[in-house]
Amino acid sequence: MKRSQIEKGEIGDFYWRYINLTSENKDLIDALEENTREIVGFLESIPDEKWSYKYGEDKWTVKEVIQHLIDTERIFQYRALCFSVMRKTPYLVLIMMLMCRLLILSGGILRTL
Repeated sequence: MKRSQIEKGEIGDFYWRYINLTSENKDLIDALEENTREIVGFLESIPDEKWSYKYGEDKWTVKEVIQHLIDTERIFQYRALCFSVMRKTPYLVLIMMLMCRLLILSGGILRTL
């Protein structure tokens, strides 16, 4: 699917600012896969000693910031799952948690965090 194929009302207005960052004719799945490779490459380039760095006493470490991003992605994945089945039920929380756990256990970079 390309950005030009998304219709108004199909996604929340808030998300258009992110969707509009992609090229008009770029396949969105390709863009997500490319973004994933870039993020993984960036994370792998961070030296081990920097993962515990924080610029202030009451600030988050690099590791905590990355974990926050992972947690946020889990929430978005859960929402996407809810939208895809067009209902919001408690058992989906369990399914999503299990899916995320499997992703973490099977993923290279996530396991190291």
